[in-house]
Amino acid sequence: GFWEKDLVLVGGGHAHVGVLKMIAMQRRRGVWKPDRYTRVTLIAKETLTPYSGMLPGYVAGHYTSEECHIDLVPLARLAGATLVHAAAVKVDPKAKTVHIARRGDLGESCPAVGYDVLSINVGITPDSSVPGAAENTTSV
Repeated sequence: GFWEKDLVLVGGGHAHVGVLKMIAMQRRRGVWKPDRYTRVTLIAKETLTPYSGMLPGYVAGHYTSEECHIDLVPLARLAGATLVHAAAVKVDPKAKTVHIARRGDLGESCPAVGYDVLSINVGITPDSSVPGAAENTTSV
């Protein structure tokens, strides 16, 4: 078919933000020439991802929480990537697919996303059940 390779990025962590930014910049300059024709898909549970480089400014009161997040929607669009706003729940390396969570209460199951190259950059989820953590910490 037209698409020779499928690159799937799971998660909106710093590494994937960097990949999407690089692709977007190369597309803008007209130099994006992937091997054959590469289709890029970003699977992200959240569309806003925190930028830890701004944490000191946030703690000092220079930035709001909203200002310290990168919006993956326009970034994916600029990179020509398809954004799947859902959680990845399973990787099947034999079938080369990523299964994603069902959407909302509609009871619809989502098809698996196929890949040739898979990158996972979901970060960590801190344990906010520690007494005082939710009120006194900022996750990045």
